[in-house]
Amino acid sequence: MTYKLQPCRPSELPDIRRATSIRMLGVTLTNHLSVSDHVRDVLSRCAQSLHALKIMRCHGINSDALKTVYKSVVLAKLLYASPAWWGFATSSDKGRIEANVRRAVRLNAQPVSCMTLTPLRHNLLRTPMTLCSKTF
Repeated sequence: MTYKLQPCRPSELPDIRRATSIRMLGVTLTNHLSVSDHVRDVLSRCAQSLHALKIMRCHGINSDALKTVYKSVVLAKLLYASPAWWGFATSSDKGRIEANVRRAVRLNAQPVSCMTLTPLRHNLLRTPMTLCSKTF
């Protein structure tokens, strides 16, 4: 005679609610392994930064300084932990991110050769990490 083991689930506790999403190290992941909430939040923050860049351009910041600020602020937000969450992003999430990068190209904050985020991600992954003048 064989017995089939039934999974043992703990009883529901009335004071504890089940979470539908978790934020780990700044990346939001839902219980369906979706990063759409994370992409929405990041793009919202990037849109605010792009608006600030537009204002800086209207006040006469030169093109090189604009590109430097874009790379250090907006691209840093977009690419933060992207190797960890990029595989969970849907095609619509990736399309929204690409649209944000195209806006930066129109603003002249991003070179035309980098119209998409994919080459930027590949360059990021190929570049060795430099910390305190040591390469790891």
